[in-house]
Amino acid sequence: METYFATPERDSKENLLKDLNLLNSSNELKLFLDSVSELVIVLNKYRQIVYANKVFLNFVEADRVEDVIGFRPGEGINCIHADELEGGCGTSESCVECGAVKAIIKTLKTNKQVGEEVRIVQHGGEALDLMIKTTPFVLNDSEYVIAAFSDISSIKRRRILEKIFFHDVLNTAGALSNFMELLDDSTPEEKEELLKLSKLLSSELVEEIESQKNLMAIETGEYELEIEDVNVKQLLEVLEYTFKNNTHFLNKKIKLDPCDELVIKTDRTLLRRVLYNLLKNALEAISPGEEVSFGILNSQAESLTFFVQNPGVIPKNIRFQIFQRSFSTKGIGRGLGTYSVKLLTEKFLKGKVHFESSPETQTIFYLKIPLEMKQKVLA
Repeated sequence: METYFATPERDSKENLLKDLNLLNSSNELKLFLDSVSELVIVLNKYRQIVYANKVFLNFVEADRVEDVIGFRPGEGINCIHADELEGGCGTSESCVECGAVKAIIKTLKTNKQVGEEVRIVQHGGEALDLMIKTTPFVLNDSEYVIAAFSDISSIKRRRILEKIFFHDVLNTAGALSNFMELLDDSTPEEKEELLKLSKLLSSELVEEIESQKNLMAIETGEYELEIEDVNVKQLLEVLEYTFKNNTHFLNKKIKLDPCDELVIKTDRTLLRRVLYNLLKNALEAISPGEEVSFGILNSQAESLTFFVQNPGVIPKNIRFQIFQRSFSTKGIGRGLGTYSVKLLTEKFLKGKVHFESSPETQTIFYLKIPLEMKQKVLA
């Protein structure tokens, strides 16, 4: 069988049941594993589950260990990459960067405890931030790996939201402060331009605060959609103006493709935030003098597709993680830009977002949303 990373071979059903019976015979082990709050599974040398504690079974909605025996961790947790190849969890290209597979393999090879952070996106779009600790374990001369998963999603999310908030707000507030200091020594013409830019920065500062507030409400399920008529051309023109006058990107170019007047029914705040994040990411990815282009790709009977294109190609190892919460190439404490794009688009705007990146096409993100959202719902 094909594999890009871990071995695809599996043990026989007969041997899996022998392992299960052996582990079931150890009442002390079962009592201990069921007494901890973490998700705990015991794996054989083929990375297959041969035992799971009650917390894990409850998490995956299984009634008994026999329901998950033989699965690998990603298959049990319902990872979107676990079924990409016949070999299952650990064998696809996406698995090369998976902390869980890395930790398990390292423990099997070194016979030492290993800890790794794991980012998993489940079928259905739920993103999990986990910490895995893998520990070698021997029972009656049979070797196993105990894998314990701790949910660190709320910790990671809070930390990232705080860092993003302070980073963006301080940048904008700093630029606004600089403009105000220049006013005293400026000519009337310069004052007019500085005041115009200061007004723009003030609006952006409010926008940053509102966006962080909305994102936190969305993640906790407390955001209420507001469906209204949105003039798409006007929205795109405002975004173009905003970035052309953004002091962080004055040495970079942005171009809006010509588009016709079009009114759709959607949540203006969320659509603007999604497009803003895509444009900001694209501008941050290019070098001085390069250009980002964006606009409407096409309008169909029931949907509208936007595009954002920038020079450069995203490395393959980054492409597989691009929409995961907490993943970022910009350093520790970033990593909600593309994740929030996917979250807002697919869960709230009822659309789809995807991208392509190659030397021929460069990097293009596509955002497809319905022309009319008919229901006003509490998300």
